[in-house]
Amino acid sequence: LLCMILGLVYRKGQITELPIVVIDQDQSPSSAKLMNMLEESNKLRIVNSRYELGDLNKLLLQDKATATVVILYGFEADLLGQRRPEVNYYLNMFFTLTSSNVGAAVAQCTGTMNIGILVNTIEKKGVPHHLAIQQYEAFKHNAFYQYNPAGNYLYFLWPGLIFSMLHQLFLLALAGSFAREFEMATFNN
Repeated sequence: LLCMILGLVYRKGQITELPIVVIDQDQSPSSAKLMNMLEESNKLRIVNSRYELGDLNKLLLQDKATATVVILYGFEADLLGQRRPEVNYYLNMFFTLTSSNVGAAVAQCTGTMNIGILVNTIEKKGVPHHLAIQQYEAFKHNAFYQYNPAGNYLYFLWPGLIFSMLHQLFLLALAGSFAREFEMATFNN
């Protein structure tokens, strides 16, 4: 059974097309470029895109998404004004394996866009390329963890661990009882 479950999870040999929801409050060319980058990532698949912020927890559960990416209002204006806007993503940490992969993929997309914007901006000011790539980021990206903030499977494993320990104790007591009955020859009576 375990081999079948692992085989179904890893049938492609890699994790791809994990569902995400994108909330684009800015609706600008820069936010559209970021959405395009997220869609082109082989690890991510946008299952729903919205323009207004609602209940994030409901969105994660309703669309069975592993993450919700929120591009806040004024994203492009803050980029052009060099005020370091934010892109927030909320990870469904119920499945830590998939959420960590989604978090890495979103961070890679936002980081790639971030460095591209920053290097182009600084190079236009006349700074050499080797100095431009050493500068700080153009916008911030923040990860927030939902449903399992610690990202720890132990919370979900405690009931199973306790049950397995009690099960072993029960079997040990049962084996001792059977051994004692056989030893005293009272088992058949």
